[in-house]
Amino acid sequence: MISIITATYNRADLIERAIKSILHQNVNDWELIIVDDCSTDNTENVVKKYAKHDLRISYHKQEKNSGPSAAWNTGFHFAKGNFITFLDSDDEYLPYRLEKMKNYLEKNLDIDFCGSSILIIEDGKKTICSFPNNGFEKNFGILLKSNLNALSGMNVMMHKKFVDKIGLFDENIRNWEDADFFIRAFQNGKFGFINEPLLLYYIHQNNISKRQSMDEFKYFFEKQFDLYKKYKLEYYFTKNYGKLSLQNGDKIQARKWLLISLRHKQPILEKMKTLVHLFFSFLPKKSYFSFLKIYKTYKNK
Repeated sequence: MISIITATYNRADLIERAIKSILHQNVNDWELIIVDDCSTDNTENVVKKYAKHDLRISYHKQEKNSGPSAAWNTGFHFAKGNFITFLDSDDEYLPYRLEKMKNYLEKNLDIDFCGSSILIIEDGKKTICSFPNNGFEKNFGILLKSNLNALSGMNVMMHKKFVDKIGLFDENIRNWEDADFFIRAFQNGKFGFINEPLLLYYIHQNNISKRQSMDEFKYFFEKQFDLYKKYKLEYYFTKNYGKLSLQNGDKIQARKWLLISLRHKQPILEKMKTLVHLFFSFLPKKSYFSFLKIYKTYKNK
């Protein structure tokens, strides 16, 4: 059986779409474990409406709001399947997603976990995001630089025994928990990739991943910095710290970390990007966000 874990918080208006995408799968041997991180909206009623009519769906509510890591971990404790997979409550599966991933793992017994391409939907536009198939097995640094974008939305399926091996989510991290989890997975297991979109990943104003905490990034930064340093990617980490500081309106902190990033050896293109962000750290905050909006429009074209 496949155990699907969904962590949710105040997604009453979106979670029904996610549940329906599982009900429309072309396999039936699954259970859906929905962990509600203490929502204050109508999420509970929406989920229980479906759980009442389908015993494969279970609803569990956290006693207090503890973040997605704690919710994922709660889901693991209830999981009975041999395979574990995930679905963010604002995304949806394509109808053959469970079948293809399960078949892949059953046919490739040396693979511990697998992912697929995703179809990103933003402002009505669709973009396929795939995985860097350029030797990351031999050079872990390539994987770290890829930023794991194709695994957004926890887009993996894995053997339950592999999760038992690498451990659960770090509950000190709310917004970088997936990156931290995947770094451990790639360090301790073999990854397989299905090069076709099996997940619809929606980008919108209420994405949890957009609300990034500086304190949590700092914790993640300190926890994983030695790994980035090993692959001479200090610039990448410090640049992202500077960018996040700039997005949070802390221009002095942004300037500090962007300057630290420039001291490290990095590709010319990356250095140019860092310099652009450094330039905007001297301008009003609205100038930076206007630039991002223009850049995003140009990039989408």
